[in-house]
Amino acid sequence: MKRAMVGLAVAVVMVLDGGPAWADKGGDEGGEQGWVTIPCSSGAIDQVAVTEAGVMTLEGHLDCAGPEAAFGYARYDGYGDGTIRVADLRSYGSSAPTLFAEVWQVGLSHEPFAVCVVTDYEVRAVCFTVAWDGPGTPVVVASLATDDPLVARSIMFVSDRDGSPVCGFC
Repeated sequence: MKRAMVGLAVAVVMVLDGGPAWADKGGDEGGEQGWVTIPCSSGAIDQVAVTEAGVMTLEGHLDCAGPEAAFGYARYDGYGDGTIRVADLRSYGSSAPTLFAEVWQVGLSHEPFAVCVVTDYEVRAVCFTVAWDGPGTPVVVASLATDDPLVARSIMFVSDRDGSPVCGFC
């Protein structure tokens, strides 16, 4: 019941505050779309679980605040850049700590992947891995260092507005 109330409160806050911090950079031609960030590298994942059906629940906090900016969730598969979408961005609270609680459907495969709470293109505040060997086996979730080779890679920001990726390190 408590978890449901936390999830409902997060959803209500997201609806009432107008969503994540987003800015259009540029002039008359539409410009580059961007993510408003603050440097925040302190926080924790208080609880994370993934079912065999691929339902992930995540609760945690960041020790930062700044409602004018956003943090998000980047996924790192075993190859290429990590990805983050506009839909993965969340606004910080007006005072620290900023609490977060999410429930997602994630695609499970036999290849492990990682998820990081990111506060900028170059800042991974906290990360974890998800591994699964297939039907009938448990999904294993483990903490991961923010500088682990699986996540110490570029983040590809994908705008939900136009589908074009924006590379944070390019």
